[in-house]
Amino acid sequence: MYFSINFKKIINISCSYILSFIFILECRSIWLSIPVVSNKLYAFLFLLLTITAVLRLLTMPLDRIGIKKASLYSAIISVFFAMWFIATRYYGLIVGLRHLATVIIIIFSYFSSVKKEKFRLFNIYKQIILFIVALSLFFWLFGSILGIIHSTGSVESTWTGKENVITLIPTYYNIYFETQNIYVFGTSIIRNTAIFTEAPMASFHFSLAFLIELLVNKKIKIKNLLLLGIGVLTTTSTTGVILLLFNIVYYLIVDGRQGKIIKLLTWILFPIVF
Repeated sequence: MYFSINFKKIINISCSYILSFIFILECRSIWLSIPVVSNKLYAFLFLLLTITAVLRLLTMPLDRIGIKKASLYSAIISVFFAMWFIATRYYGLIVGLRHLATVIIIIFSYFSSVKKEKFRLFNIYKQIILFIVALSLFFWLFGSILGIIHSTGSVESTWTGKENVITLIPTYYNIYFETQNIYVFGTSIIRNTAIFTEAPMASFHFSLAFLIELLVNKKIKIKNLLLLGIGVLTTTSTTGVILLLFNIVYYLIVDGRQGKIIKLLTWILFPIVF
């Protein structure tokens, strides 16, 4: 018996996992706010993103109309970026160009994909988020809430909203971080922020994965929806709860799901890239 190995498919799927993970890390993960490693990590992720995106495009069928859309969107974004950069000088030129290039690479990676590849990318992203949710719920419940597991140390973070202000963030094995708390009836409760700098970003990812599970998959797994829903609730994010309700309402009223799902996810993801 002979077995044929489809190396192009293996490379494509591997690249999709890497791209999804980079997208998650770029969305305000705590590691990118650690002063000692942030600059080197940004540079490494940009290099890895570029190589991975090119390899993925070379190992899959391309959507020609999508490429034209990506070119148009990239041109528009570049013009707005130039205007914003001249007006604010918020970033240095090199850092600003790197951010712009990252956005353009993500846009081309997404819009150049045919529908089948988009669905694959969405499901891979969802699988990674499910793992992050499960891990964060474990440490949030047994560490942050019950105190059975104790923090293993702390990391320095610059994500405070104030320039040059460094905050010590408690961490559990550097895979779960306690970045925010909230007061409920006078009692301080740690918010589940997972690997992110703030609860709203964790809630966004959990809610997006919930939407993908609810609308993209032909067979919905209730356990995944419950896990993601609980994850959103533990972030104590009002926006997250609203997104959950929106997802459910959209699911109940939508017809002709596949075409509308792509459009819906596109409009949700597009602003977040920035």
